[in-house]
Formats: sequence, structure tokens, C-alpha cells
Amino acid sequence: VAGMQLSKAGDGGIVAQERVIEWTGSGVVLDVDKSRGKGESLIATAAHVSNVPGTIPTFDDAGNLKTLFFSQASMIVITTLDGKSCDSREIYVDVPHDVGIVRAFCVAGEKAELAAELPSVGSSIIVSGAGLGFHPAGVFLVEDGRYLGLVDGQAPDMVMSVPAVGGHSGSGLFHRGEVIGILTKVFVGFHHGSLGTELSHVRRALEGAREIWN
Repeated sequence: VAGMQLSKAGDGGIVAQERVIEWTGSGVVLDVDKSRGKGESLIATAAHVSNVPGTIPTFDDAGNLKTLFFSQASMIVITTLDGKSCDSREIYVDVPHDVGIVRAFCVAGEKAELAAELPSVGSSIIVSGAGLGFHPAGVFLVEDGRYLGLVDGQAPDMVMSVPAVGGHSGSGLFHRGEVIGILTKVFVGFHHGSLGTELSHVRRALEGAREIWN
């Protein structure tokens, strides 16, 4: 993301500086169309990974505004399991439920299937993603845990005992080989618990993206 960052100078004035910032996340391929050019894919991820806000603030330890970054231009580049990179762009976003769909201009991998329903509480699940941005080519990284249920009226609404760190946002959550949601948040101070956006919101986002795609 390229833009202008404003910060306070020692004399109280405002300093403007052109900057480029970046972040990483994970995703799961939910659709592939090999007939489009060299192939295209729809990838589900977290909205806070794919959606670039117009302004990005940072704060000091006391909670005071430290810098304010104004986004001017951005690009999304995905790296596939086999180490290939391709350009992408966000095609659909649901910020309240923290889910976004990215359109990748390549065949990003094998399509994962959405589950018909959520598993029972206590079921074993796995998460696949690139925690801390770590994704060695050809290595499929997974962590396992348990599905602990939903929190009504809260977003994200799915609770899991699955370890996660920064970079796992947008990872696919799987039960018996099918996607039940995406990981969107880790418990603060306890990395063995995490939260996710559950199946119905992911399905709705995919349907919305397909309408635009087609």
C-alpha cells in the first residue's frame, strides 16, 4: 500500500512522508475457472487482510494517536503453495463479519469445498495458513484443535482451541476435509485460542463474489 504518512514533529508541527507499507495473511481457494485467460481463482480471506482502509492510524502505548497513514494506491499479490506469485484484487468484502473474497489471476490451487453445515461442538478441526508469513514452497502447514461453538451476536462468531499467530488471518478452517469458516482473530495473550467467521458468512461472501465474477 503506497500513501502519505503524517506524524508529529518534535516542535509540534506535522511531518508528511511518502511511505509504502505491507502486511501478510492467508487464504483458501474456493473456486477455480481454468477457461479465463491463464486461469482465475476466488480466494476467501479475512476482510482486514484484503480490504485496504482509506486511513490507517497507529497509537503509542498510552493510546494516543502516533501516526496517520493515508492510502493512495494498493496491490494484492498472492503466493501459491507451489511458490508461484500472481496479481489479485479484492472482488467482495463483508467488513462487519471480517470476510473478503480475492480474485486471483491464476489457478491458485485445488478448490476446497464448503461444508454443508457446522460440526458438532468438540469436533476435531484443522487450520491451514501461513502464520508469521511462513509458507515454504510445497509445504502444507496445518494446526489442529477443537471447534467450541458460536457466540451469538458477536463477530467473529466461531470459537476454537486452535493455535494461531499473526499471518494466520484468513486461513481456512476444515472439518473432515471441508471448509467450515476462516480464521480471523487470535485470543489476546493466549495463542492457543482463536476466533473465526463461520460457514454461512463465508458462503454468502462467495455467492456475492461469484455474481460479480460472472
